[in-house]
Amino acid sequence: MIYTGLADPAVPFQEVVNYYERAVTARGGLALTQEFLRLFLVPGMGHCFGGAGATDFGQPFSSVVPSDPDADGLMSLVRWVEDGTAPASLLGTRYGQGGNEAEPQAQRPICAYPKFPEYTGGDPSSAASFRCAERERGSPMSPAARYLN
Repeated sequence: MIYTGLADPAVPFQEVVNYYERAVTARGGLALTQEFLRLFLVPGMGHCFGGAGATDFGQPFSSVVPSDPDADGLMSLVRWVEDGTAPASLLGTRYGQGGNEAEPQAQRPICAYPKFPEYTGGDPSSAASFRCAERERGSPMSPAARYLN
């Protein structure tokens, strides 16, 4: 599993997508590649953690260690290896601050590339208001100008 933040100032996410696409080409297609390698693009996440989005999914420096394998990248990987259940998405959470650190403020799906979260209506702080929708491969959205140096 590979993950990268779409707001990472150190590693441009487009280069991570390019790397993954090279793996897809070398393996002979997306379906064959996804048998052993998945890429997760995390909206709003900086370099490996933090940021404005629902960016906690059990990675180092997460606010809370989730008990649900769908919300914990490492446990999702363990489940994939041990049970053969590949993750189609992870559950990203934004936790509260100032005494409410364990209180989820917002949740979003973190979809396996080339899918990307799409708002379907309802409570924008609920993961149930989003679905993982197909996106064109190899053409990720460009980061906002303020993130480009």
